[in-house]
Amino acid sequence: SRMPSRPTAEGQIDTVLSLIPDLTRAARAMARDPAVAEDIVQETLLRVIARLKDGAGIDDLRPYLMTVARNIVRRGRGVPHDVPLTEVPDLPAPATLPARMALRDVLGALARLPPVDRRLVLRHAVKGQSYARIAEAEDLPIGTVMSRLSRGRARLRAECGLPGSGSATPRPGAGGRT
Repeated sequence: SRMPSRPTAEGQIDTVLSLIPDLTRAARAMARDPAVAEDIVQETLLRVIARLKDGAGIDDLRPYLMTVARNIVRRGRGVPHDVPLTEVPDLPAPATLPARMALRDVLGALARLPPVDRRLVLRHAVKGQSYARIAEAEDLPIGTVMSRLSRGRARLRAECGLPGSGSATPRPGAGGRT
């Protein structure tokens, strides 16, 4: 008999996107601060989507997402982590369809970056690592890190229909959904 095949990364990303309201409620319960909760959600999504895009299959996404979020909280966000996920209040989901579509565009653009550039962007944007720290960790010259980050950010902005500099407000009809 054949083993059932694991869903594709794209299919699993769709599942992750459908779990954003649950993840948001859990992050709000853990953080108690909406801004921190939003950071936890974004960081969790970036980590899980990057893992899926790198080919790692995840058997049960909902508990995995919640574990990643809880670990982010425990590893230095400075928010309470003593709230069990079973006691998450039932808050209205803030994600609207346009916001979910924009998130999917950003995650898709991020996934299309070359793996090394994606890793550098995530180290800088998600983990807040300095150019020097990234250069040391990746064993690259700092100039290479700076140029790859610059090209990676420029490509993300272009694919999402954002201007090359200044405000990150989408331009109508340019690239991503508006």
